[in-house]
This record gives sequence, C-alpha cells and structure tokens, in this order.
Amino acid sequence: MEFIESLYLIPEASESELYEQLLALEFHNFYIEHIKDKQPLLKMYLTAKDDDSKIVTMLKRYGAEFVGSETLVELDWLKSWMDTLEEFELTTGVWVNPFPDTEFKKEGALVLNIVPGTAFGTGMHATTQLAATLLERLPVASKKVVDIGCGTGILALLAKKRGASRVVALDEDPLAIEKTQLIFKRNGESEVEAMTSDLLHDWHDETTFDLIVANIIFEVLDALLDDPKLKRLSHRNTRLVFSGVSDEKLSRMLNSFERHGLEVLQHSKLEPWNGFILRFT
Repeated sequence: MEFIESLYLIPEASESELYEQLLALEFHNFYIEHIKDKQPLLKMYLTAKDDDSKIVTMLKRYGAEFVGSETLVELDWLKSWMDTLEEFELTTGVWVNPFPDTEFKKEGALVLNIVPGTAFGTGMHATTQLAATLLERLPVASKKVVDIGCGTGILALLAKKRGASRVVALDEDPLAIEKTQLIFKRNGESEVEAMTSDLLHDWHDETTFDLIVANIIFEVLDALLDDPKLKRLSHRNTRLVFSGVSDEKLSRMLNSFERHGLEVLQHSKLEPWNGFILRFT
C-alpha cells in the first residue's frame, strides 16, 4: 500500500492539543519527531482514499507550517520511523525493544518487544508511560484486567507479564486487535482475549474486573464514563487507571469524575498529561 507522507512544523506549545485533535479525528497514522533546538516535526501518512481536509484545516488553526510531501510504501515509512527509535525504559525496570530482528536484554529488567506498525506506536508517548507507571503501583498478580482502547496492547501485555490471571483487550479498530494478538505471541504470551469493540459497546460478558485501564483522550474517557456498563464491570475493590488527559482538559475531567461518582486515589503528571487511579464510591 502507498502512503503520502506529509510534513508539518508545529509550535511546541500546541503539540499536546494537536495530538489530541488528531486522535479525536480518528487519525492514527502519524508521529511527532523531536530534534534538538528545532520545532517538533509532525509526520503524517495518508492513503489515497483518506480525506485530509479536516486535518489540514485543524493544523492551520494551530499554526502548523507545511514543509512538503512525498509518496512512500508502508515499509518505507515504517523504516523512516524506526530509524528514529531506540530501546527505552517504559517505567522503572520495564524496557521496550521496538526492533523485530534485534534481541535486547537488560539484567533484572522486564523487556517488552513492541514492534511498530501502521497506525501504532511503541509506548513512547507520555500518556502510555504515565498509565504504565500508575499500573505498576497496583497489585496485578492474579487479577482480572481489561484494557479499553488497547492500541498495540502494551498495557495489557504489561499486566499479563506481571501475573494477571485474565487479560481482555478492547479496541474499535480491528487492526489494533490484530496487532495486540501478534505482540502477545511475539512476547511468548497467547492468553489474551482481544476483540473489536467501540469502548464497551460490544462487550457483553457480565464478569467484573479488578483493574480497568483506559489510555485515551479526554473526550473518549468522558464518553466511557457515560456508559453504565463501566460501573457494572466494577466491584467494590476495582481500581481504574485513566490516562490521556491534557492540562487544558484537566478541570473538565475532574468534574466528570465527580459527576460519575469516582474518587481520585492518585493523580500523576508527566509533561502536559495527567493520569489517575480511581475507584467508584
């Protein structure tokens, strides 16, 4: 498949909001490259059938400057992306290896092999690192965990590696489910229940979970809170890990927690992003 790579210089102050807006437009084929002493560079990859008019309008609104474009096949743009990557520490003692043909070992560390693919990252974004850090603060062994909006499945995989007895991964994108299943197999894990679902819309199992994880943007988290299924999946000791709330949306998110009867047990920040450990009161 061919992609059109479009490059935009973006104001650093607008980066978090642009990230949110791209996801709100259900566009995932992008990453933001950071080069020392230069503006962040947004790299977007669109197919011939993609309508980018809304995206372009939004980018102009935030002062993005178009640099240029060229046509690439998928493997070319993935290689371009992977040339900017390196092994990194997701959270204390947990490392991510993004390379498919390289074995990475670090004494005493848990290594997750997360190879990027179309529309998916490796966990480098601050919201994923924040969610992983919060998850590390909770007991996971022998717990039942659901990851809503799983993407690559990195948080679901982390829960499984920490001994979760049951892991469910949900995402509205079938490619995300396929990617999650592949990543579990690549990491020697086969027991993941991964299925396509728009949040909880297509999930009908009445079993409750000990941990509910959602690393998605504010608007989607707010929609998730409006779903009565969320509370039905919880029991009195269930903990919810929410991440993906920008500073600009923080007060609205806190109001939504209060409105839906959620108590904030922990609130952590990483860069301009906020994450929470919650429970229903």
